[in-house]
Amino acid sequence: MSVLLEMSITGAILIIAVIIVRALGINRMPKKMFLVLWMTAVISLLIPFRLSSPVSIYRVAGEALPETAVRRAVGAQTSRPLPITEQTAFVGGDLITPLVVLWLVGALALAVLFLSAHLHSRRSYRASLPVEHKFILGWMDQHRLRRPVQVRYSDQIGTPLTYGILWPVLLLPKNLNWNDETMMGFILAHEHSHIRRFDALTKWILAVTLCLHWFNPLVWAMYALANRDLELACDEDVVRQYGMECCPSYALTLVALEERRAFPAPLSSGFSGQALKERIAAIMNSRPLTFGGIAAACVLAGVIVALFATKAPSMEDRSGSDEIWKSETEEDLGEENREIPELPEAYRAEYTKEEYDYLLEALTFSDYQNMSIAEYNRSVNAALMKESGDEASLYEIFEKVLSSISEEDPNAAYLINTVQTSVREYNTRMEEVYSGEERDHTYYGGAVTSGYYEDVFGDEIYVGQAAADYSFTYRILDQDKLTVGERDQFLQKIVSAGREALQRDNLKELSEQKYQDLLLQAGKDASNSNITFTGCEIEYFDVYGEEE
Repeated sequence: MSVLLEMSITGAILIIAVIIVRALGINRMPKKMFLVLWMTAVISLLIPFRLSSPVSIYRVAGEALPETAVRRAVGAQTSRPLPITEQTAFVGGDLITPLVVLWLVGALALAVLFLSAHLHSRRSYRASLPVEHKFILGWMDQHRLRRPVQVRYSDQIGTPLTYGILWPVLLLPKNLNWNDETMMGFILAHEHSHIRRFDALTKWILAVTLCLHWFNPLVWAMYALANRDLELACDEDVVRQYGMECCPSYALTLVALEERRAFPAPLSSGFSGQALKERIAAIMNSRPLTFGGIAAACVLAGVIVALFATKAPSMEDRSGSDEIWKSETEEDLGEENREIPELPEAYRAEYTKEEYDYLLEALTFSDYQNMSIAEYNRSVNAALMKESGDEASLYEIFEKVLSSISEEDPNAAYLINTVQTSVREYNTRMEEVYSGEERDHTYYGGAVTSGYYEDVFGDEIYVGQAAADYSFTYRILDQDKLTVGERDQFLQKIVSAGREALQRDNLKELSEQKYQDLLLQAGKDASNSNITFTGCEIEYFDVYGEEE
């Protein structure tokens, strides 16, 4: 549920941006641009994944606004430095709480409402008959699509509409003036545009999004405005097809149809007077599309997507990678070996040296590798909850450092692997305490890439590469006996097995299933009475080059 809330909040921020741009430019920009922006918002509401962008608004805001709001809404600990993908692994198994039940009831009720209205409309459409009008058949013959399009008429509707995705139907009212070829041409062009652009599918996607985010008023606003923009985009196509001189007569056609308006089904596209004033204003203010105008609209849409539909660059793709692991089990990384380096200029923009120094001082514990997991994880959580003396908490500084720390930093492995792993474990345990039931096992991710080269008369020539992304889970059985060093050794053994399996000599016999089996065996071998491996998944596996 927390993932859904986070998507809803970040999606709402993008919706607000689109609404503002729409209000300022509805009569100045191509209407299809707004459809692209609405679908971008829909994607952000349906898919818990965002590309990173250095200009993301969440980088400017320190990535704090949406995550903090979500955590407060669901009562989670503010010390969870987990990206969305890992939060899904942790809290994807939320218990059935009253909040979840309320959301589910609302989503199902709205889905039933949409489906019942659609099925009721489809039943009335069955009484329609094929159109045999010469002008209409000739017009459709000149505007053929790859999909077969039926043109039918019915006395059950007041305005034209279309429905269906793979086998679309253009349904006309029986009481139209069939001899007015100008009006019929406008109607056919408008409805043909709906069919050609798969607007029926778009309406289904919008309806699904609304069902999932019914509690968000901005998603309702998006649903209404996106449906309006579907009509405006079709009006724009009609004007472009018939020329600017058709605007007055096309506007009069809309007014005439408004008199007999009947609201279409929510999942069909109708030539009705929906938001008639806005549509007529857009038609009468239509301007010829120019290359410069289209280019400017594309740039504006790109800026909005880059600002509001992306996330700030972070270390989440590297947080569990074996390439970050400096072997703390083989080389002591005590206080004397973790000197604070001079920070490269590229990273100082994210956090100050004073913040970095303060964080290291707070998270450095004497002989930490021999501390029990219970003591260490508790100490880390207590340290991160402290105030830093200014407006930012230590946890916020920790997030900033993780988002941009260099791999060359001698403290990177300690912060990313040891500290962040302990924070995950602490949060998992807290969820168990609050829920009263065993939660999902602690998650850890790894990414391995190995390139292979051949010596060709002194030149190193690239000949192939192997890559794998995997994740595994584990459970701490005795937090008082398990030490931090033993926990890190456990993780390092599995990560090392994942890396060593992709050595060049192993590739000829290696498959994704064998790779998973190797990780399962490594986890089994690394387990003991204090910590146990509970499973793994392979997200990506590929071997290419001469060894394929």
